[in-house]
Amino acid sequence: MNEGAKWIEKSLKVQLSPLGVRVAELLDDVFAGIYHISKCVSEADWANNLYIDIRYGGSFSTYDFDKLTQLVFAAHHYAIRIEISPRSNKYLTLTFHGRQRGGRGFERHPTIEEAVARWNDSHKVEAVAQSAGA
Repeated sequence: MNEGAKWIEKSLKVQLSPLGVRVAELLDDVFAGIYHISKCVSEADWANNLYIDIRYGGSFSTYDFDKLTQLVFAAHHYAIRIEISPRSNKYLTLTFHGRQRGGRGFERHPTIEEAVARWNDSHKVEAVAQSAGA
């Protein structure tokens, strides 16, 4: 069991589902220790093996303080679909659904390399790079 899952079990005194273990590992990686978001993870139903909802009150960005980029990379690494939706004027809900590498569309999750290749196939990358002054 990973450090994030161990921290959840010990601190919150709950049993984690297999999905809960995977989500705890992902969050532990993204936030350099799941304990950094202890308030967020304390309300989750870690025993649920269909989805895990986390209330998150921080910000996301793509470069400096790049938690959004890290979250996307981790989702592709762990094959976990993440949905971000509004919860209130202060909070977001992060919903995690376990996926696998193969299978039908709603069962699978691509690697980051597959996602980038799909992006490149459907966008004119050179034209965008030139217009951005690259």
